[in-house]
Amino acid sequence: MKRYNYAILIMFILLSSLVWYWNTGQTVAPDQSSDQVRIVTSLFPLYDLAKQIGGSQVDVQLLLPPGVDAHSYEPSPADIMRIDQADLFIYTGEAMEPWVGKILSSLSNQELVIMGASAGLHLVELDYDHEHDHEIESNQALSDLDEHAEDLLDHHHDNEDRHHKHDQHGVDPHIWLDFGYLQIIAAQIGEQLQEIDSNQADLYVARTSELLKQLNGLDTAYRETLSTCQTQKIYYGGHYAFGYLASRYDLDYQSTQGFIPEAEPTAQDLAVMIEQIKEHDLKYVFYEELDSPKIAELIANETDAQLLKLNPGQNLSRQAFDSGIGFIEIMEANLANLALGLGCEQKL
Repeated sequence: MKRYNYAILIMFILLSSLVWYWNTGQTVAPDQSSDQVRIVTSLFPLYDLAKQIGGSQVDVQLLLPPGVDAHSYEPSPADIMRIDQADLFIYTGEAMEPWVGKILSSLSNQELVIMGASAGLHLVELDYDHEHDHEIESNQALSDLDEHAEDLLDHHHDNEDRHHKHDQHGVDPHIWLDFGYLQIIAAQIGEQLQEIDSNQADLYVARTSELLKQLNGLDTAYRETLSTCQTQKIYYGGHYAFGYLASRYDLDYQSTQGFIPEAEPTAQDLAVMIEQIKEHDLKYVFYEELDSPKIAELIANETDAQLLKLNPGQNLSRQAFDSGIGFIEIMEANLANLALGLGCEQKL
């Protein structure tokens, strides 16, 4: 079905180009009336980096509508046209945006620069199948779950379908949550802008340097704060987004779901996590921004834990986006909640 939909999108673009040609005698080309560099980005972290580096010399657009799950997003014909009219298109990579490879052949803008942010970076491969990872006596734990757990997990899916969704194999695409990788990506964006708009290269160099200092400061604050914690265990009632962050700062990160939010946990997964939280006497469970907190609430109710929010940052709510908040501010808020939840000394 998706292949059929992409075929329709590509036909739409080709027909639009032909209509433009017949009416104007020229092929579709980006509007040259503005001196700004036109940038289209797939996710909020890339959008924010490009804005910080580009300043008033760039016009940056975010494809992902505020509040929309990045993992389920599919570009509309209008979105594809926006990409085709840009000077620079920045996306994460095939693991995060598999649709990109399907539309590239349909683009007519020969001057478009395409940057895959994950190119050259080591993406972690995971076999996210909890069925083989549970080593505690989960049958007893499962029997202790109350009726709310079973009602929550039904969600109009039978057990077989839910199990199929939960087992995920592949690479973790959330590279922006490794702040070392994020500095590499920021530097690459700066280099691309220097090449595209060489007359303003000095400005881009200066802004890139300043942004790298801020990102390095964020990395240092995380490292210093998270090295003082009473526990390194993060139990997260959301999809597996913080693996890179946990690895960078030596944290023990457990989530109820796989790489994508639609991958529902099994009752056994919840039972195991509940048992582990009780065993370690943890006081906080984390939940995900923009996702339903019901899973985390269920775990918290079963363990008498409190809830704290973590935001993967790939997208924002409409209110947050309109407020002009930046990615670094979001990560600083995450660090404050991590420090509280893990019992760390605040360094920010």
